[in-house]
Amino acid sequence: MKLFFSVIVCVFLPMISNAASVTVGTAAELAAAIESANAGGADTILLQDGLYTLDNMLWVSADHVTVRSVSGNRTAVIIEGQGMTGGVSHIFNVPGSYFTARDMTLRRVANHAVQIHGNAGASYATLQNLVFQDTFEQMVKISYESGNPNRSSNGLIENCRFEYTAGIGPQYYIGGVDGHYCLNWIVRDNEFHDIQSPESDLAEHAIHFWSDSEGTIVERNLIVNCDRGIGFGLGDRGHISGIVRNNMIYHDSNDTNCDVAIGLENASDVRVYNNTIWYNSTYPNAIEYRFAGSTGVMLANNLCNRAIADRDGASGTETANIENALSSWFIQPSTGDLHLASGIAAVVDQGIAVEGLTDDFDRDSRPFGAGMDIGADEWGATAPGMLQISLLLNQSSYGSGDRFRLDWEGVSESGTVTADLYILLEVLSGYWFYPSWTTALGSTPATVNPGMPTTITVFDFTWPDIDPVGIPIRFYSAVMRTGTFELQSNVASVEATI
Repeated sequence: MKLFFSVIVCVFLPMISNAASVTVGTAAELAAAIESANAGGADTILLQDGLYTLDNMLWVSADHVTVRSVSGNRTAVIIEGQGMTGGVSHIFNVPGSYFTARDMTLRRVANHAVQIHGNAGASYATLQNLVFQDTFEQMVKISYESGNPNRSSNGLIENCRFEYTAGIGPQYYIGGVDGHYCLNWIVRDNEFHDIQSPESDLAEHAIHFWSDSEGTIVERNLIVNCDRGIGFGLGDRGHISGIVRNNMIYHDSNDTNCDVAIGLENASDVRVYNNTIWYNSTYPNAIEYRFAGSTGVMLANNLCNRAIADRDGASGTETANIENALSSWFIQPSTGDLHLASGIAAVVDQGIAVEGLTDDFDRDSRPFGAGMDIGADEWGATAPGMLQISLLLNQSSYGSGDRFRLDWEGVSESGTVTADLYILLEVLSGYWFYPSWTTALGSTPATVNPGMPTTITVFDFTWPDIDPVGIPIRFYSAVMRTGTFELQSNVASVEATI
């Protein structure tokens, strides 16, 4: 891929900026870096491996703040409060938009590990590769105010683990993700464990969007031993449109507080398809859609050992669902591994085609064979492969006459990856409609074989004869696979000053 980079640079007017990132190693340094970012300082905060015990929550009011570990190891960087009944209410309390937290463990606070303030319009939050542990209330809260038109939109939660390390929560008012009046949030590829109430009242769902949330997509999540699995709406505070697909949900024989795996309440035009649910408890229903506001519901290709039930005046269509699955159909239900153990005739190729259904729980391509399989696992299909990726610059700042070289490096973790590789440029501070602006620079096809590192030179040229302007920039890598543009879950980035 060869592009004339000087054409891109010329759309930005010169501006002197603060440094783009700062590295910290103590809780005091972290708190100071957040305060500096709120005041216009470095907006990327990199944490060295270690334990960060907070004296107070981290209030993030600025837009475009990123907090992540240097190592990328989410268990090596731990930010914690003073315990579930201690004096620290949150890890991150966020009224700012474009907030990103990744590659860390967040734990031991009295309210929420992360709260996104939809009531302030906080949007485009990204929570990736995090571990959430031991919060006294819901682990991630997206809040709203009744009557306030502001809402949180276009958030992403992926590749995270939510858990109570004692195997049970501290009270009933707990949950995994609790989203109010949200728009177009995505929750995918996460694990939820042991979100269970110790009381007679139920815990909230592992994943719950309500209060007229709209357009939520919940896919490819594993939910194990949680009182309630996935919920759209609750009572008269409903949900509009959205998708629940390719999730695996298991509950053991503990009947103390077991409720439905997927529940829709006053949720209209929601599509629930290709989920696999196995309950050892005696709760009778795997999926419920309830109340007269639940209209236009579509339920298809779900594989369950409990009933799919319409209740209290709800209406919808049910197609190609199985409600009497056997434990022998799955690899190891007791651990939540609900992959098919063999090519079950009642399951394989017996589903219907659904618009937008192109992969399964493992991101294996669908269909494999004559038709879609029922449930979250497509029997016999293979994953498209995942990449470990990096971006390398030959130096960190550039002026007239310098050689500018950017290399993309990829190694496949599983299988051969054939995809179009994109490079995204983010100008961290410049003159445009927003203080930060991102654009795709183009693409090139590549094939990366397992165990064989592949290097592609993206740019290699002499920097043009222009005055230095001191603009900080950041490059990201991305892929286009089967028509879907996505940043890799282990997205690589590199920064420089031009």
